[in-house]
Amino acid sequence: MRRRVRRCASPVGGSAFGRGFLRMMRESAMRHGRPRMRWTTFPAFLGARLEGVFLIRPAMRPTGPVKATLRCIEDAGGGQALEPFVIYQQIREIDGGGDVLRELPVSFDIPSDLPGTHLNRAEATYWQVFLQVPVTGPDFETVFLAPVYERRDA
Repeated sequence: MRRRVRRCASPVGGSAFGRGFLRMMRESAMRHGRPRMRWTTFPAFLGARLEGVFLIRPAMRPTGPVKATLRCIEDAGGGQALEPFVIYQQIREIDGGGDVLRELPVSFDIPSDLPGTHLNRAEATYWQVFLQVPVTGPDFETVFLAPVYERRDA
């Protein structure tokens, strides 16, 4: 006898809330396409500047300024229960520059007194750029891992 296995994309995937959330995410992906970031500084170093271009396909019509947030996150907690903690964040509002938005330049000055990305340890440290685009209906939100590292002198 075959048993049906329920596959869930998230811990709440089997609940009514979870199914609704997953449906909303699929509809957002179909409506806005797959977000991409082209980093123009790669890698970026502490104390320098992080620059990139948010590529939007299909184009969006923002109803206000885009909110861009640079975050440094540290996983902490010990054992199996690691929690992400924001240890730094910088928020900018960027004018979409007109009617239709296809590309959006994004840049941040990175402080020099924070840790760079370290993904090779249990309590990882990493950087993200979080973008919120106000559009008609639910706002569009996306997150990109940012290539921010400590400069190693030779």
